[in-house]
Amino acid sequence: MTQGRSQLSQSLDELQQTLAALPQIDEVMGQVIDRIAGCLTSGCKVLACGNGGSAADAGHLTTELVCRFCDDRDPYPAICLNALG
Repeated sequence: MTQGRSQLSQSLDELQQTLAALPQIDEVMGQVIDRIAGCLTSGCKVLACGNGGSAADAGHLTTELVCRFCDDRDPYPAICLNALG
């Protein structure tokens, strides 16, 4: 087997593992969404932070909440803690 073929096989194996994990990820994401929605509907503020790539994700999340992702609506209260300074 060539190195390129071996790498392709490894990538396909990793993809299958990722796809097999999606039902569990879907359940966890549902819980996260419910928590954030509960926070916002009760008048609380979403605080997000991260390190490295997760810091960028935290910034994107809070920006979408504050800047009206899809609909014309009032902004949701959210702060990216790692963007302060």
